[in-house]
Amino acid sequence: MNALMRRAQQLHHWRTYCIKQCTAAGIEAAARGNRPNYEEFISNRHQQAQRSIVVQVSSEKSYNELYNYCSRFGSIITAHHYCVQHEDELHYMLLEYASPGEATAAIDSSAYNAELSTSGGAGAGGIPVRSPFLWFRAAAAGKRSQAKLSANHKTIPLATIDGTRPLGQEHLQALLRGAESIEQQLLLLYEHTRLNDLGVRMRFLAALQVQQAISGMFPDARAQPFGSSVNGFGRMGCDLDLILRFDSDTIANGQRELSRLVYHTKENLSNGRSQTQRQMECIGDIMHLFLPGICHVRRILQARVPIIKYHHEHLDLEVDLSMSNL
Repeated sequence: MNALMRRAQQLHHWRTYCIKQCTAAGIEAAARGNRPNYEEFISNRHQQAQRSIVVQVSSEKSYNELYNYCSRFGSIITAHHYCVQHEDELHYMLLEYASPGEATAAIDSSAYNAELSTSGGAGAGGIPVRSPFLWFRAAAAGKRSQAKLSANHKTIPLATIDGTRPLGQEHLQALLRGAESIEQQLLLLYEHTRLNDLGVRMRFLAALQVQQAISGMFPDARAQPFGSSVNGFGRMGCDLDLILRFDSDTIANGQRELSRLVYHTKENLSNGRSQTQRQMECIGDIMHLFLPGICHVRRILQARVPIIKYHHEHLDLEVDLSMSNL
């Protein structure tokens, strides 16, 4: 019992220390002007996702050829490699362009999979969907060497290779055993297990996919990450919490207040909670049936906060989507 009480007291001291350290670091960074506020962070990451695409490749050795091909659409400013474990190890490249228009050009140039498209004939079961999630197929005969000769600038190195693989437990324990104090152990544990830049990029791409899926009917809709994915306490492999909002506050919305033309809007005939459940059920159907990479969709609509849980197989990510974060 005494040992448990001492252990509890140690945990309390560790928690207090972590809060003080994070608060002090945040104040220091804000004073230097290097740390954006929450709204700026969300906006910057959302814009970053709009400039990015994810391409499945055969291995990290495909990077030079992929870079050369994708550079025709614009300037690639950073590239990351990561793996997803299925029956076989799948390899992906996340490429960020200098502008959203360049990423859009790469996506618009992509072809649909004729073998899965409904236009492929009887028995085909897929519907072509525009998405930032792509795959890099082998070049047609005689075109591979021509593509290599077309490169006009040097390939930038990969920022990360296998960037989502967590640190091994034995290696982590060895680092902690080598620490000189409990404080140093805490800092080492945080630095080596926290969500890295690639992990944040992937989570905002997952949010962007949901947002773009409904943007035709709801142009002001925003899918916004919240919780540990954006507050600095996320760990590698942590789930993504998303809130889908339809009342985005934008400059355009402020200008529309002055317009004498008003959209007709369908009135909700049921209570707010029931209407939210029905809306989320429809959104869950869209995600399950049409969005690439999204699978294992579960609608938990009777909970206090109705959510849609799903797995994204191209990002190896578990996601909880709600229309309220209360």
